[in-house]
Amino acid sequence: MSVSTRAREQAAPMPDAAPPLRLLFLYNTCFENEIASYHRGEIAAHRLIGYADAQALGQTALHYTIPRRLRWLLAKPLCWRTFQTLCAIVRPGRFDCAIATHEAAALPILLARRLGLLRRPVIVLALSLLHPRECRGMRKWLWRRLLPAADAVIAVFKAQIPWLVKEYSLNPDRIEFVPVGVDCDFFRPDPHSAPEPNTCLAAGTQSGRDLPTLVRALPPGAKLRLIVTPHLAESIRGLAPPGADIEILNYVPMCQLREHYRKAAVHICPLVETRFGSSHTVLVENMAMGKTLIVSDVSGVRDYVEHDVTALLVPPGDADQLREAIRAVLENPARYRHLGENAARTAHTRHAGATIVGRWIEIAQRLCHRAAKPAHPLRARFAFRPARVTTPLNTPRTDLNAWMRLSSTPSTPSNAPPPPRPSSRPS
Repeated sequence: MSVSTRAREQAAPMPDAAPPLRLLFLYNTCFENEIASYHRGEIAAHRLIGYADAQALGQTALHYTIPRRLRWLLAKPLCWRTFQTLCAIVRPGRFDCAIATHEAAALPILLARRLGLLRRPVIVLALSLLHPRECRGMRKWLWRRLLPAADAVIAVFKAQIPWLVKEYSLNPDRIEFVPVGVDCDFFRPDPHSAPEPNTCLAAGTQSGRDLPTLVRALPPGAKLRLIVTPHLAESIRGLAPPGADIEILNYVPMCQLREHYRKAAVHICPLVETRFGSSHTVLVENMAMGKTLIVSDVSGVRDYVEHDVTALLVPPGDADQLREAIRAVLENPARYRHLGENAARTAHTRHAGATIVGRWIEIAQRLCHRAAKPAHPLRARFAFRPARVTTPLNTPRTDLNAWMRLSSTPSTPSNAPPPPRPSSRPS
């Protein structure tokens, strides 16, 4: 599965003089299986969080892996994150910039930056930094001390920026707004597939979804299909009215998820107001497929959809208005077909994976061209590196004294014999 040609054409152009970057992608766990699934066409490119799109744009995308028989040693995410950081510290010359695809994957490498063990630029994607569990207690204390070591923090919607500055004392100049991207080849409109009538779909596995309001707003005669986690399904237990046609699915493969998108007459994103945002990936996937969307009007989606242009926005928590919007779309789908058409155009122009990753690359190029500076005064104490000396490449380093002597006199030819040592015996 390749990145669409149209997406590559609309991606931000890279400067001609800029050489390709070696981008190291840091994940929470080993992503070897996901990368293999992508090459088999089973998952979309954006599931790799920029890795495939960076390769399509001519960059060198890197990730760490270990033999399959040894992966049990790093089965826990914390062990894998630490392993990634140790590899980056031992061989920093193999990459130009590190991109942490989740803030949790960035913790060990930000600690290394704080201690001066690594000087390569680090970019962090802020996906759950403003979740309540991250903004209290020891986690907040840890983030307030490590997050400023990041060279750039990417926010997925604009309202996050002042909240990140307030919670973690970040420099606003280091925060960049880049929306979520989508693989427009994998998720694309299918003119030969007709949706099932009166079928509503709500999908997503993250918190921040308002499923109880959706269940109460379901109009009579409509079928609701939910693709959620067991924890979210538990939140609607006992709320469905008698005779309601509700189907609950848990985790489904991405190819099946795409088929569920195509079968739905309308996709609904019921959300509550949160600072960390939710449903962005599901939103842009359905936009790319040209689906009619009904979305709660919260701050996290206003950078993605516009009312009555690409989606219908309803007040969050208002079951009555949500019910009226669902009924209007199901009774007259042709009237709202323009929403899906506009959403598909917006997804292909603004949210294509190559376009989004192209902006990441621009940020990485800017950071790599900027002179690296120590991240913390403790660098001198904790940077366990030998003194920097320049020695000719053809000089053997077996004799430390000769090495230091040559490095201090670079004009001496490398093949010249060492000066005679003064004799201690009297003449």
